[in-house]
Amino acid sequence: MNKLVSVVIPARNAARYIKEAVDSALAQTYKPLEVIVADDGSEDDTMAILKPYIDSGRVRYLSWNVKTGPAAARNRGIKSSPGEFIAFLDADDIWFPDKLVKQTKLFNDPEVGMAFSDARFFGANFRFTKYSEMAGGLRRGMVVAQLLRRNFIPLSSVVVRRSALVQCGFFDEDLDKLRIGEDYELWLRLAPHVKFDFVAEALAGYRIHPEQTSKSRRTSYEALANIYRKVWSRDELRPYRSLIYGKYLENKLKLFIAKTLRL
Repeated sequence: MNKLVSVVIPARNAARYIKEAVDSALAQTYKPLEVIVADDGSEDDTMAILKPYIDSGRVRYLSWNVKTGPAAARNRGIKSSPGEFIAFLDADDIWFPDKLVKQTKLFNDPEVGMAFSDARFFGANFRFTKYSEMAGGLRRGMVVAQLLRRNFIPLSSVVVRRSALVQCGFFDEDLDKLRIGEDYELWLRLAPHVKFDFVAEALAGYRIHPEQTSKSRRTSYEALANIYRKVWSRDELRPYRSLIYGKYLENKLKLFIAKTLRL
């Protein structure tokens, strides 16, 4: 029998894209499935667009008036969900129909704690077609060293065992002030404890649009330096401290150059 998958979608002023995201989750061929939208104080028509889904019981809607950030929104969704597996989908991304069917098979290996996939870029023009091209490939197994060198995991492609999240903790809400990188920090905490596996096919669509904070080089370098600083002290990552410190210095240098050149 299939285990329940809880889909967590954080939303903040997501009226422009939220319907596409929710429809793509509800169209999954995998069952049983629940879709949770964690609305982080939206001030647009996000709730109005979701009302038919909420009234019909197809979407469970969590909302609050104070903006807390995407990490906190995801955590509220996770903690309110009963699923044995948690799947993440950002409000501006989409899934393809067989995504969860193909990924959940990977959990037949009890040592696999996270399954992800490639993702196809869409929306605005971008120099890469797929996430794997940008990341230099995908990796599976015990991937700590490879993951410390580069994040190769698209957030909206991830399915994770709830037990792994309980063991390693949820998203770090302190990272919300930088608005990016909270997913990468969590993957780094998970990686020493469980195997990662992936489907090479692009099972998710990653939208490129002007509002994305990840387009700022300075913001990205600052976030990465902060992440490496935070994980350096973790006992499970102690064997990788030299690598972590090197990556920290690398991003601090890139940040300095970006600020100097006003990139």
